[in-house]
Order: sequence, then C-alpha cells, then structure tokens
Amino acid sequence: MGGSSGLGKFIKLYVRLGDLPVDLKGDSYGDFILKLMKKLEEADYIKSQKARSEKNEEIPIYRLKIEKLIWKLGDEATVKADLIKRRSYRDQAPRPNAFFKKMYQRDFSRMKRFRAEDHTGQLNTEARLDREDRFRADWYCDEARKQIDEKRIWAES
Repeated sequence: MGGSSGLGKFIKLYVRLGDLPVDLKGDSYGDFILKLMKKLEEADYIKSQKARSEKNEEIPIYRLKIEKLIWKLGDEATVKADLIKRRSYRDQAPRPNAFFKKMYQRDFSRMKRFRAEDHTGQLNTEARLDREDRFRADWYCDEARKQIDEKRIWAES
C-alpha cells in the first residue's frame, strides 16, 4: 500500500484529478493510509492485526472481511476494467479468464467428492501407509471383484 504501489499511484491520481485538498507527499501519504485503514476498520470492512516488520518493529496488517464482498454474476462476455491496476488513457475491454469461466459453470454436485487431508510428509508412518493404501485401492481394483473397495478407501486415517 506504499506510495509507489498500484493502489498508491491510483490514490494520488484520484486526489490530483479531483483537485482534493489532501497532502500525499513524503510521510503524509503513510499517515493518510493509516487513517484510511482506521476508517475502513471502523466501518467493519477490514480487520487489523499486529505483525513484525523486517526490522522486528510492530506494524499493523489488514485483512478484508470476506463477507463484505458482493459477488455478482456477469454477462460472461465482458469484465469490468480494474482502474487501480490498469490505469490507462485507452478504453479497456478485458475478457473473462476462460479457465475460471469454465470452472464456475461446472455443476460440482455431480462430480466426484474430494477429500482434503494433511500432506503425507506431515503424517506418521502408519497413517501415511494407510493413506497410500486407500489411494491405491481407488485406482487398482481387485481383478476378481472388479469393484472399488469403498469401505477401505473411506476408512478414517
């Protein structure tokens, strides 16, 4: 969020074009950002936490509250221009990312269920071997039965 970041440049341009009486030179920019973050936190858009800088100094960090985002279905053909990241005098006509467009159109209720677990490097030997057995059971069926051993696959780790 520094003055030379994409957001910093956008804020400075916005202030300049709007002829707003805001000093953003030197340390004034940092003070402005801290005040802005405080206002956003008071409005319940973000949450602040304390962290340590590279110099081991306590600094605030901020997280956007995900429940404050409003997701809206688009027209699947256009994308709203990002004025913060792409400041340009030319008109922008970005297209939707084909990968995400296709992914969001999927009916996930009809797909195979995924099971997320710890990385095998974080498990003890017994749990890792059990996980590997269940993985193989899903891929290699008993030739005589030609069935997947569901009970074994879904056994608890």
